[in-house]
Amino acid sequence: MHTLTPICVISLIILCLLLYLNLSNLKDNYQDSNNSKNKLDDTDKENTNQDEEKLLSIEDIYVALNKLQYNKYMQLKKNDVGNQDFGYSVLPGTNPESLGFCPLGHYYDGKFSGNSKDVRTKCKPCFNCQSKLGYYVSGGCLGDKDVECKFGKVPYDIFIKSHSQGNPLHNQLPLYHQHNYKVDDNTLQSSITHTHV
Repeated sequence: MHTLTPICVISLIILCLLLYLNLSNLKDNYQDSNNSKNKLDDTDKENTNQDEEKLLSIEDIYVALNKLQYNKYMQLKKNDVGNQDFGYSVLPGTNPESLGFCPLGHYYDGKFSGNSKDVRTKCKPCFNCQSKLGYYVSGGCLGDKDVECKFGKVPYDIFIKSHSQGNPLHNQLPLYHQHNYKVDDNTLQSSITHTHV
């Protein structure tokens, strides 16, 4: 116990010394920054103000991520679907600047202003075509236009390609659909209601 007391005292002294050095360093840095700020001329002050305005907000980052997802989706759709009427697509009259602003599955509700703060309030979920039996997404849900739904069967090649693992096009198929699969040379059909893992 007697050997523990000197160790604690020495540790406390070292901690106080480190704290003092840290505070004095902060004070010196603060004074240096104030002195250098006082030496700035008017053009430097304008540049500083412009740099402060260019700081990214969380909304700017969110919009940038949405644009990346939009570009990735459009490339996948181009490869899998081409120009056929299936999935999210640009409708006539869509503001080109609004494309990719909102996350996939959402559209910009109102007149597009380009203000990244609007990503929290103006991006609304697109209408769920699958809520109506036999309907699928045939366009829209990009930019400032809501989704367009179409009744009927999806072309077979799109149906097959949209079932590749992790394909976002699968969410745009009619909700209730079946799959043919083989078990021991027998062709069977899946349940109409199913999920994909």
